[in-house]
Amino acid sequence: MENTTLSQFFDFEVHFKEFIKRNSYFTNVASAYFAIFNDNTTRINYKYKYNFSDVLTASLIKSMISDSEIVEKNHISEIRKCNNPPFECGKNVYMINAINPASNRTDILGSLIVCSDIPPSYSCENSVFNLPYFLQIVYHIETVLSNYEKIYYIVDTFTEVMASKDTIMPYHMTGVANNCIELSIFLGLEPIDQTLLYFSALLHDIGKLFIPEAIINKEEELTDDELNIFKIHARKSEEMLKTILHGMTLFEDIPKIVRHHHENYDGSGYPDGLSGEGIPYLSRVLKVADAVDKISSKNAYKTRGVVDSIIKELKINSGKVYDPALAKAMIKILVTENENLIEENTGNTIYIPQCSFSFSYMEKTNIKSLTGNLILRGNSGTFVIHDYDNKIYSINAMLNSTISFFKNGEIFEYKVLVKKIEDGRLYLDNIRFLPTDTTFSMVWNNSAILYNKELNKKNRVDIIKLGGDAVIFTVDKNSDLARELLDNIKGEFQIHIKESIDEIELDTTLNIKIVKYYLGYGYTFICRYLNIQSGQKDLILRLLFRKQMENRKWKTKLLVD
Repeated sequence: MENTTLSQFFDFEVHFKEFIKRNSYFTNVASAYFAIFNDNTTRINYKYKYNFSDVLTASLIKSMISDSEIVEKNHISEIRKCNNPPFECGKNVYMINAINPASNRTDILGSLIVCSDIPPSYSCENSVFNLPYFLQIVYHIETVLSNYEKIYYIVDTFTEVMASKDTIMPYHMTGVANNCIELSIFLGLEPIDQTLLYFSALLHDIGKLFIPEAIINKEEELTDDELNIFKIHARKSEEMLKTILHGMTLFEDIPKIVRHHHENYDGSGYPDGLSGEGIPYLSRVLKVADAVDKISSKNAYKTRGVVDSIIKELKINSGKVYDPALAKAMIKILVTENENLIEENTGNTIYIPQCSFSFSYMEKTNIKSLTGNLILRGNSGTFVIHDYDNKIYSINAMLNSTISFFKNGEIFEYKVLVKKIEDGRLYLDNIRFLPTDTTFSMVWNNSAILYNKELNKKNRVDIIKLGGDAVIFTVDKNSDLARELLDNIKGEFQIHIKESIDEIELDTTLNIKIVKYYLGYGYTFICRYLNIQSGQKDLILRLLFRKQMENRKWKTKLLVD
């Protein structure tokens, strides 16, 4: 919801016109721009434009303040006349700023820029400018926005409750949400519809709180009676969301979207047996996104075989279960998605459950890891800790702080700066993507043999990423091997990798050292090679490039089919 236009939350036009009416010397306003900033005035969080091009940034507004003259001020607000505005919007440009009283007048809560062809009629000795009313507008808007921001903590609470019934559920919720983001961008949906779809995906299964765990976690096919009980979760989700989201008018359609995400295109779904265009459009999008993640979640990592299964399901049931146009769109996304390049999130706020925060404390070899949920806002965010060990950590002693999470079988790793620790939350800034390999790496899905020289023990591990400089593998979090690795985190190990693609064969043993670990599905260990020989590295890279070529051929064939 970051960088969101205010009109999506409420009718700011009414407030703006009332403000102009209450300030008699603002006549013939040609254009206006209103912005609400983050806590330290480094980013515009919310904006409103009236006949104004979208050219402003927080830094540009700060420079305008530096090149302006104060016309009127009090301890919490001010009006300034801009001398050399960096845009063309009228002969007279004025800024009205609401000041954060706790910041020694250095931070601005909100700024209104007004452009007019006619000079304002005011007297500095007897001004009629209504600064208090402007401050009321800012506080009112911030109150409304903070109310909407609570939805992330609502999602966080329900994620933890659902995880107690079904440990996979948090991953499913965010997996469906990620699929919805990709679909909504591909379909060119309006920002408000993208927001509605995203939160609908995160909350679509909360009605399962009413379903017995024995039914939710049953591996065999449900009986008719069990299936009827299971089906009530769509209606229960709607009922809960109507209560939870009461008063959030922006989200008033979410309960209906969630209610109908199990309707089938041919009318055979539930709870109301709607069909075709009679099913809300966003519910149809959510239906496809949900189905894709259900197939993916049967395998933690999205291998070629899993993608084949998803595409087969979408093709067979296009026009029956799924909207044909949406099934076709999802297939194209699956075939053309980039598996190797991960772009940083610089857009709207997103919610990511079951993340892991890793850092070295005091010294590089003293590695720590915490689990929790991440609320990511551009290059900053809040990490809500769920396994807090009640130790008091100094942020100055946290070294090499990183955060990781899984999306579509790929591990995302980001370097972060910890600004503050408070009430079981880490406030993060300067979040930037951290490649796990300096040369080239790919998602992998095979096993290898890990050798612990100190204990003289061999164990099989699952490789999830292989690169020219590093290897990433996972082990079950409750296994003896996990405990052995954590107890010997500073030690050195050997890993034997045996792979072959066409005529390229890799059968080698590599010395490795654990550089960090994360706790998610299981323990994920990131290891660097020690003294790798040039021949070994060349062979790994040749294998990776051949794998990449195979994937491209496979995707081309799918597009042709």
